[in-house]
Amino acid sequence: MRRPQRPAYPWAVALGVVLTLVVSAEVIHRAATGFQLDLQVFQDAGRAL
Repeated sequence: MRRPQRPAYPWAVALGVVLTLVVSAEVIHRAATGFQLDLQVFQDAGRAL
């Protein structure tokens, strides 16, 4: 059974993992912020009625 080969550039793999985590966190944050803004709009509309 062959051992898995180590990547030639471990720093590139680490950079890819970090970038993936940062982008994921940003997307989740934007989605949550957008949801809060939508909620605020509905609350304001409810108060206006």
